[in-house]
Amino acid sequence: MTIPPQAKTTCDQPLSLCRHVMRLDNSTIQTFTLSNNSYDFLGKSSDSKFSGQGDSIIYKNGPSETTVLLQCVQTDNQLQVYSLAEPSKLVLAFYSKDACLKQIEDVGRSAGSTLLIIFFSCLIFYLVLGICTKKFLMGATGIEVIPNLGFWSDIPNLVKDGWLFMTNGFKLPARATGQTVSPDPNSYDSI
Repeated sequence: MTIPPQAKTTCDQPLSLCRHVMRLDNSTIQTFTLSNNSYDFLGKSSDSKFSGQGDSIIYKNGPSETTVLLQCVQTDNQLQVYSLAEPSKLVLAFYSKDACLKQIEDVGRSAGSTLLIIFFSCLIFYLVLGICTKKFLMGATGIEVIPNLGFWSDIPNLVKDGWLFMTNGFKLPARATGQTVSPDPNSYDSI
């Protein structure tokens, strides 16, 4: 899709900078109305750049340019004409708290990342130390070198039992009906 030349310099585009022409209605009370479709295209964000000091934005529009000075104030946002000395170089001033310089913090590593690094480091240390101990001190070979192999092979069943315990409302599953042995197998005393 090609963009027609007149569409490249219209205020219908997003993030365009335009000056709307106002018409004086009454000179005694200084009332103005906005003229329909009467505006000057001053630039768009894709043709803009920051000044060397970072205190202004320069919008290019062919041979002319519009400079927006960024002024740090703690009041409401305002855009005012700063200078009309050169017709081809319009200077505006944008007064806003968003134009203030802010310290950008060097965030670094998050707590979760640190915990994951510690966890996996300990896991690797555990496996290496366990494998070396079982292989060289106990003479294990094959899959038997994995430390606590019985525990690791029983993990799926333990997770399943934990899930059933949780879905049962954190109660032990009901035992089969019949004669109960003292103490009750579901009681704390049976443990």
